[in-house]
Amino acid sequence: MEGLFLLLLGVIAVRWYVLGRRLKRLLEQSQRNDRQIQELTSRVYALETGAPVRTMTTPPVEQVALSAEAQPAQDMERIPAGDASIPEPATLPRRRAFTGEEWEAVVGGNWLNKAGVLVLVIGIALFLGYSLTNLGAGGRVALGYMVSASMLALGVAMERRPRYVVFARGLIGGGWAALYFTTFALHALPAARVVESHLVGVLLLCCVAVGMVLHSLRYRSEVVTGLAFFIGFVTLVIAPAPGFSLPASVPLAAALLFLARRFAWTRMAAAGLVFTYSVYAIEAQTEWAMAGHPVLWLYWILFEGFDLLRITSDRGGGNIGRTLFPLNACGFLGTALLRARDIDYFLFAAAAAYAVTAIVRAKLRRRESAGGPDQGPFAIVPGTFEVAVTISAGVLAVAFLQRFTGWRANIALLMEAEFLVLSGVLLRERYLRTLGALIFAMPVLKLLMADVPQGGEFQTFGPAFYNWTPAAFIIMAAALVNRTLTRSGPAFTHTGVLLLALVLAAELPPAQIGLSWMIATIPMFAAAESTFVKELRYDAYVLGTCGTIFLWLTQLSRTYPWWPVAAGAALACAATIAASIYRSRSERERRLVVVCASGAAVLLSATFFWRVLDERAVAPVWAVICAGLVLAARRTNVPKLQWHAYVIAASIFFRAWAVNLEDANLRILSTAAVIAGLYGAQFLAPHKTYGRAAFSLLATLLTILLLISEVSGRLLTVAFGLEGVFLLSAGFAGRDRVLRLSGLVLFFVCVTKLFVYDLRELDTLNRIISFIVLGLLLLAASWIYTRFREQIKRYL
Repeated sequence: MEGLFLLLLGVIAVRWYVLGRRLKRLLEQSQRNDRQIQELTSRVYALETGAPVRTMTTPPVEQVALSAEAQPAQDMERIPAGDASIPEPATLPRRRAFTGEEWEAVVGGNWLNKAGVLVLVIGIALFLGYSLTNLGAGGRVALGYMVSASMLALGVAMERRPRYVVFARGLIGGGWAALYFTTFALHALPAARVVESHLVGVLLLCCVAVGMVLHSLRYRSEVVTGLAFFIGFVTLVIAPAPGFSLPASVPLAAALLFLARRFAWTRMAAAGLVFTYSVYAIEAQTEWAMAGHPVLWLYWILFEGFDLLRITSDRGGGNIGRTLFPLNACGFLGTALLRARDIDYFLFAAAAAYAVTAIVRAKLRRRESAGGPDQGPFAIVPGTFEVAVTISAGVLAVAFLQRFTGWRANIALLMEAEFLVLSGVLLRERYLRTLGALIFAMPVLKLLMADVPQGGEFQTFGPAFYNWTPAAFIIMAAALVNRTLTRSGPAFTHTGVLLLALVLAAELPPAQIGLSWMIATIPMFAAAESTFVKELRYDAYVLGTCGTIFLWLTQLSRTYPWWPVAAGAALACAATIAASIYRSRSERERRLVVVCASGAAVLLSATFFWRVLDERAVAPVWAVICAGLVLAARRTNVPKLQWHAYVIAASIFFRAWAVNLEDANLRILSTAAVIAGLYGAQFLAPHKTYGRAAFSLLATLLTILLLISEVSGRLLTVAFGLEGVFLLSAGFAGRDRVLRLSGLVLFFVCVTKLFVYDLRELDTLNRIISFIVLGLLLLAASWIYTRFREQIKRYL
C-alpha cells in the first residue's frame, strides 16, 4: 500500500502540472482569439461606416484559472448592420477573472467527480477480492459487471446533455476501469475466480481493452481516456494477484499506446509509461515477477516502437515526446535491476537491443538530415541515435564487468572500445570515436586502480611476470593504433606512454628502471620527428626527465650497481652530441634538447664519478667537467649550458670545503687542482659575464680557505698579501678586472687584519715582519699602478 500511495502522489503531481500547462495554453489561445475578434470587428465597422481601418492593440487578458471542460463558450452579441452606435474595438469588454464562487464550482463539479470515480473503482476492486459467506464468486463478478455497466450507461446517457458533460465523462472513464478490473478478477482473484484458464483470462482482458479503445474513439477526449487507463493501472496494483497483474498490464499498455498514436496524445503515452513500469516495480517483490523479464521486454518493445513511430511522423510531440526514450530506458533498466539473478545475461541482451534501435535511429536521422555535417561529440538530444548507442555501450561495459574479472574484463572492454573507434572511423562519426575513447578509459582505470594494487604473478619460460602485464601491453598497442586511426587528440598517446612506463617500473629491478625509461625516449623522439604524432616529443621529455631523476635517486644509496648510471650518462652524452649535430626543423627545439640532454649528462656523470672515484678526487674531476661545460657553451652557441656549469661549480666549492680541506694528507694537491679548474673555467667563460665573476670568486675563496688551513696565524697576513699580489699580476697579465679587484679586496682584508688582530695578538717579531712585508707589497702595487698608468688604461 505504501507503493500505491506514492504512485497516487506522483500521479496527482503530474496531473496538476498537466492542468497548469493546459490552462496556460488556453489563456494564450483566448488572447489570440480576442485580438482576432477585435480586428475583424474593426474591419466590419470600417466597411459599414466608411471609416479607415484601425489596428488596435488590446491590453493583456487577465488570466483565467479554469479548465476547458468547465468553461462554456460565450456567444457574442450580434451588432446590426449600419448601426452608427457600434462601439469602438478598443472599448470591447475584457474577459474577467473568475470569482471564488466560480472556483468553488470548478473544484466541486470537475475535480471531485474524478476523485469520486477513482475511489469508487478502488472500492469495487477491494470488494471483488473480499470473501463473503453468502455471496459466491459468480455473484461478486455479476455485481461488479452490474456496477460497471451502470456507470457506463449513466455516463453515456448524461453525456448527451451539455450541462453534465464533465460529470458524464468521469463516469464513463470509471465504468471502463471497473469493467476492466472485474474482467481481471475473473481469473486473478481467488475470491472471484470464475475462469481457470490463464489464456482465456488474457483474451477477455484484451477484449475489454479493445472495447475501451473503440469507445474512446467516439469522444476523442484525452482526459476521459487517461482517467480510464489510470484507474485500470491502479486496480492492477492493489489486486492481490501478482502472478497475473503483470501479464494483464500488457494489453492495457498496448491499448493506451494505440490511442496515443491515433490522436497524438504524447502526454498520455508518457504517463502510461510511468504507470506501466510502476506496476512492474511494485510487483517485482514477488517470486513470479522476479522471473518476469519477458513482460519487461514486452513493455520495452511497445514503448520503443511507439517512440520510433513518433519520430517518423510529423507529430513529434514536442519536449514531452523527446522524453519518451530516456524515460523508457530508465524504467526498463531500473526495474530490471530489481532482479539480482542472471543480471549479466539480461544486460547483454539489453545492450544488443539498444544497439539495434541505435542503428534504426541512425537511419531515421540520416534520412531526415541527409548530407548534414558530422555531429559534435556531445550533440546528444533525447531520442536520437547518440543516446541509444551511449546506453548500449554503457550497458555492455557493465555486463562485461559483471561477467568477467581480471585481465578478461580488460580485454573485453578493450574490444568494445576498439569496435566503437573503428566504427567511428569507417562511418565518419565523431561521436562514436569519442564514445570509444571514453570506453577505452575504463580498462585503463581498472588496470591502474584495481589490477596493479592486487598484484599476482604468473611464470612462463623461466621469469615471472605480473598478471596484468600482458593486458597492459595490449592496451598500450591499441592506444597507439587508435591514435594513428583517429588522428585527433593526444590522450591515446599519453595513455600508451604511461602504461609503458608502468610496465617497465614493475617488471625491472629498481636500478634499471630509470635507464629503461631513458632508452625508451629514443624511439619516441624518432617517431615524433618522422610522424604526425608530435605529442610523443613532450612525452619523451617527461619520461626522460623522470628516468634521469629516478636513476640519480637510486644511486644515492650506494646499494645498487654503478653500471646503470654509467650507461645513463653515456646515453645522455650521446643524445647531447646528436642534438648538436643534427639540424632539426626547429632551432629552438634543437637547443632545448641539447640543454635537457646535457643537464642529464652532467648530473649522471657527476654521480658516476662520485660512485667510482676516491672521495678526494671527486671535486677535481667535477672541476674538469665544469670547464668542459663552459667551453661547450661557447663552441655550440648554446649559452644556457653555462647554467649547468654554475650549478656544478657551486657543488665543487662545497665538496672541496667539506672533503678536500679536511684531508690532512692530500689537502694541498687536491684543493689546488680544484682551484685550478675553477680559474680555468673563469678564463674560458666570456668576458663581462656574471659567470666569469662567479668562477673567480669561488676560486679565490677556496684559496683563502686553503691558506687558513695551511699557514699559521703569524704568517697568515703575509700569505694573504702574496695572494693579493698574485691576483693583481694575473689580472694584469690576463686583462681580467675581476682578478685585479679581488687582489685589491684582499689587500684591504690584510690591512684590516693587521690593525684589528695582528697588532694585539702577534708577538713583536712577527708583528714587525707582517707590517714591513705588507707595507712593501702595498707600495709595490701602488708603484705599478702609478708607473704604468697608460698601459693600465689600455688593459682596462
